[in-house]
Amino acid sequence: MYKNIAIQQASATQNNDTINKWDFRLISAVAYGFLGVGLLCNLIFYSSFSSGGSAILYATIGLLLDFAKIAFIGLFAYLVRDVDQYFHLIAACVIFWITLSLLSLLASYGFLSQINEGYESARLKDSAIYAQHQTAVENAQAKLDSLTDYAQLDTAAITRQIASHRQATQTLFNTSANNSLGQRTGQTVGQLTADCTKTNWYSNHYCGKVAEHNNTIQQLQSRLDGHQKYQSALAHYQTAQQAFSGLAVTGAANQAHSLFINLGQLTNHQPSSVKGIYILFTSLVVELLASILMYARYKLTVEPLPSTDQLNEIPNQSAITLPTGTRLTIPAANHKSARYLPDELLQRVKHDIATGQLTVLSFRTLQRTYQISPSTAKRIRQALLREGIAEMDAATHQLTLTSN
Repeated sequence: MYKNIAIQQASATQNNDTINKWDFRLISAVAYGFLGVGLLCNLIFYSSFSSGGSAILYATIGLLLDFAKIAFIGLFAYLVRDVDQYFHLIAACVIFWITLSLLSLLASYGFLSQINEGYESARLKDSAIYAQHQTAVENAQAKLDSLTDYAQLDTAAITRQIASHRQATQTLFNTSANNSLGQRTGQTVGQLTADCTKTNWYSNHYCGKVAEHNNTIQQLQSRLDGHQKYQSALAHYQTAQQAFSGLAVTGAANQAHSLFINLGQLTNHQPSSVKGIYILFTSLVVELLASILMYARYKLTVEPLPSTDQLNEIPNQSAITLPTGTRLTIPAANHKSARYLPDELLQRVKHDIATGQLTVLSFRTLQRTYQISPSTAKRIRQALLREGIAEMDAATHQLTLTSN
């Protein structure tokens, strides 16, 4: 009966996909590839938080977080073989893995977002609208620079000076005029000169002072006009600068990748929303693939699948009697399993099973009882499975003795 069971198990295992060394290397290469991408994202993203020595510290924190996540994946793959004994440690590994994976996911999202922003900024700087706004700012700056002499003026004091000179002119026009003999004419200067618009003796005598007042007023008014032009140029420059600065925010969004624009048109969403979802999905896939493949690699390292060389047909067998009256099969001394572990050790294990001294077939029990390495314990378990002495629970991977 045990011979039939062993042959059926070997045949079933042969029909399953077995992992050869090249498959294992491929899985390892892909896993390390995604792992390297995640480490690079963390390194660059965390280092962007600061500069100099602080940037190195931030980058180190990012790398250590990713290394810790990898360590918890390996520890989980090792402990999950014995869920009952290490349940709390397994739960802790899962909690820390989820926490560290979320941090790594955010780092990947931030890093990819920075790359995309750089791409959109580069496209914006090459666009015509960017050149137009830049030219407008440069022209406004040039106009403002030409009026810097009028930037700092006490406009109130200049206004008072202008009013004073105008009052002095008006006072002169209202003054009684004297003729060339010094006699009063009974008329004012303004009447005789028509406010210095006539050309006569009175104009030559009185209007020189008026001309001085008018020249001073023109100079002061010119300074006021220059200050007003400066204020206008400053307002124009600020408007152009704000439009140029706003272009860096809104204009970059208009320079989104054609993929995001097309997807946005199909889904009736803004390209920025599509970009955010796409980057988040990409970061999530990278994170999940890195974790799953690293877990698979650790799992295959800790407990690799049997190869087809170990599943050959079982040769002539003899039988021994268990204490309960059940019978199990023992291969001849020349069985092919001798290539993988010492035959004397295997016979000792079978004898202990037959005499009831060995009832638990876990890795820990085998290593402790026979003082052997994990790889040797693994080979013993595989030999017991092949020969039908034990069977494995598909969910927990625990081995139990079979019976008639």
